[in-house]
Amino acid sequence: PPTTVSDRRLGFVVALGPQQRYVVEVEVVLTEDGERPVAGSGAAFDQAIEDLQTRHARFVAAGTRIAVPGSRVGALLERSALDLRALVDHEPTGPVVTAGIPWYAVPFGRDALIVGLQTLSFHPELALGALRFLARYQGAKVDPFTEEEPGKIFHELRRGELARLGVVPHRPYYGTVDATPLFVCLFVETVRWLGDRAVYHRLLPHALAALEWCDTYGDLDGDGFVEYTSLPGSPLHNKGWKDSAISLSYRDGSPVELPAALVEVQAYVYAAKHGLASLAAELGDDALARRLASEAAALRERFERA
Repeated sequence: PPTTVSDRRLGFVVALGPQQRYVVEVEVVLTEDGERPVAGSGAAFDQAIEDLQTRHARFVAAGTRIAVPGSRVGALLERSALDLRALVDHEPTGPVVTAGIPWYAVPFGRDALIVGLQTLSFHPELALGALRFLARYQGAKVDPFTEEEPGKIFHELRRGELARLGVVPHRPYYGTVDATPLFVCLFVETVRWLGDRAVYHRLLPHALAALEWCDTYGDLDGDGFVEYTSLPGSPLHNKGWKDSAISLSYRDGSPVELPAALVEVQAYVYAAKHGLASLAAELGDDALARRLASEAAALRERFERA
């Protein structure tokens, strides 16, 4: 072992006699997020393909089966399930659906949450995996480069060289306005669907932190609506699901001035607070239920008035 370790420098202090040799053998082991990558199976190509097909078939078999005799609907559902499985990554927290192949084959907060909502009746593990994974990376500090803020749910996570070297902020990048309330919406629906109180108690602090973000960092001007802006150098000008630079414009085609409060985002916040209020009431947390129900009602009144 080295005598000293300082930053990237290993120091070896050695006393050598005349003609004496000293050999240092260095083994470089690549890691990803501090973990050693899992080696391939070593199987031949044909065998590896067969193993992959077996895993995909197992995924379909583990989900809800819908039989429609004498119809092509069954084949359509199975094809859809296999296509969905092709997008699934496996993290220590469970399965996470990525956003698309090939360029977006990485975790996106909004995409994983919406897929979780859409597939609760088929594979609730996808919802649970999304919630656990996003809770693991939930914002804890203010970082203008990555746009991280306490309680915020990330937009996109990449693990390539550019992200590692800090050239791009996707490590993860938190530039989205809707993933945070959607996290709470999926949390509510998942607990309601599964009736799992352990999941409720384990993830409730993350849901409350997400709602806290909506009421503080998410409400830039204190008007009771969640809005976003874009700082110089931000990868995204618009932070909703229509996040291209030219997606938000006035009737004459000129770009909307920021900050902007998107209609659907207020609906997500309302659904999150109203849903969690109902769930908390069912589970005996009356104080939380009353507070969130009141906040949801006030948001609805504000929204209709605006």
